[in-house]
Amino acid sequence: MRELPQTKQAGVALLLSVIISSLLISIALSMIHIATKDVTLSVSGRESQLAFYAADMGMECALYWDIKQGVFATSTDSTPYIGTAECEGKDIFTIEIVDPLTSATAVTKFTLDYSDGRCSVVTVTKTDSSGRVTTKIESRGYNSCAVTDPRRVERAIRATY
Repeated sequence: MRELPQTKQAGVALLLSVIISSLLISIALSMIHIATKDVTLSVSGRESQLAFYAADMGMECALYWDIKQGVFATSTDSTPYIGTAECEGKDIFTIEIVDPLTSATAVTKFTLDYSDGRCSVVTVTKTDSSGRVTTKIESRGYNSCAVTDPRRVERAIRATY
């Protein structure tokens, strides 16, 4: 058998195939990186939306019980609401009364936990100033009630009237 002489072209073909392979691997890795960023972005958008919906549910609950039922005190010495006020099956008067800034201000704070793991913290502040009652409701919604969750997202809604 006769041996073929090696030429420089065999080395160039090997080098060219290594360069093309490296280029294709780089393109594939770039596409994978872009795809994972897109997935992360869409997941964070979904979690943000869940937190907003939780805040909205808390706001709607507080507005209903304030406007339709008048359950929140206008000052700290007002007579408390007698009856059951609940949202999502939870009595909202398992509440924390925050110390008022003045005797004409009453602050009510309650937390709503939803069945899908979301929650909202609602603060209702009523100020009686010169016979005019001002109400501020702030609802903070969370996609997860676990404070230690690194992917926890908070969204807030505020209404003043």
